[in-house]
Amino acid sequence: MIPGILYTVKSGDSLRDIADRFSIPFRELISTNKIINPELIYPGVTLIIPQVRKPPIEVNGISYVFGNTDVPVLSNSMKYLTYLTPFSYIAREDGSLFWINDQQAIQLAILNNVIPIMSVVNYSYYDTGTNAAHIILNDMTVMNELIDNIISIMIKKGYRGVKFDFDNILPEDRDAYNNFLHVAGSRLNTEGFYISVALMPKFISPDYLAYDYEAIGRIVDFVLLKTYNWGLIEGPPAPIIPINDLRNVLDFALSIIPREKIFIGLPLYAKDWIIPYVSGREAEIISAQTAIIRAQDNNAQIQYDEISQSPFFYYSDEQGRMHEVWFEDPRSLKAKFDLVKEYGIRGITYWNLLYEFIQNWHLLEDNFIIVRD
Repeated sequence: MIPGILYTVKSGDSLRDIADRFSIPFRELISTNKIINPELIYPGVTLIIPQVRKPPIEVNGISYVFGNTDVPVLSNSMKYLTYLTPFSYIAREDGSLFWINDQQAIQLAILNNVIPIMSVVNYSYYDTGTNAAHIILNDMTVMNELIDNIISIMIKKGYRGVKFDFDNILPEDRDAYNNFLHVAGSRLNTEGFYISVALMPKFISPDYLAYDYEAIGRIVDFVLLKTYNWGLIEGPPAPIIPINDLRNVLDFALSIIPREKIFIGLPLYAKDWIIPYVSGREAEIISAQTAIIRAQDNNAQIQYDEISQSPFFYYSDEQGRMHEVWFEDPRSLKAKFDLVKEYGIRGITYWNLLYEFIQNWHLLEDNFIIVRD
């Protein structure tokens, strides 16, 4: 704690309002001023407003990359990142990898003292990847071929770590996945590389039975919880990340994974649904900034759901169809940043850097000291 400033209570003030005004924890204000009853404060009383040091945070940005065309957009976020993760290499059933055009993004990261992390998935838009994962996890020859290929690419291109994002694994392959991560982790760590895993939170995905969260937390260097996956595009309208559900996810994760290994996922996008919702009709993915502009253009009233701590609005398009839009704004982001501070976790992962949202980066910088290489 660094020295505070003084504030004189005015008529109509409440302690909670004062804490919000100065962006400090309510309990910290009470503790600093040794207040017994927070409901009893009087005009004219002088309070010490504690100036809390900003906590350090590691920030990972995930982005599709398509070569030089994405460099200008990615450049805007480099100063706010610890890691950059181009998305994504795809592991095939024979242990080979589908490559991506990532060289420009890697060089941009290195020039800006950002650590490039290689992303490896087992799935694509056309394939769940269940069979590929089953073969890779249970055939040691294929497994070692994949790890060899990963290490070769990392050395050649300048990656410093790898993120495994294997979805749709069979429950019977649970132990095999642990073994794969152990084998890969041993080899990668020996080479001086990080190993991380992206996991669907237990309260979002029914596939969690295939993942041993406690074992994975022990094996890898850090875990990225994909908490940006509420409000699925093929599902009905819903908040992007309800903070009440995010708290449940963190309570469970922290019960079995060390807090210094946990990243939560935050979105840089919004979702626009045509309503009434029709099963099978997907939401439109737009940037949070585009959502705000869309509200302004349609004179829509932005509302705020207090339970989920999420903004939303309705509007009618040129064809007379009603839309429901959920997005993130500084209020909802600040609520999530406060949760990160409360739980003391390692970091935040953003999806997807190609959706520009400058307000997020400014607010992030105001709340944390971003760890840099």
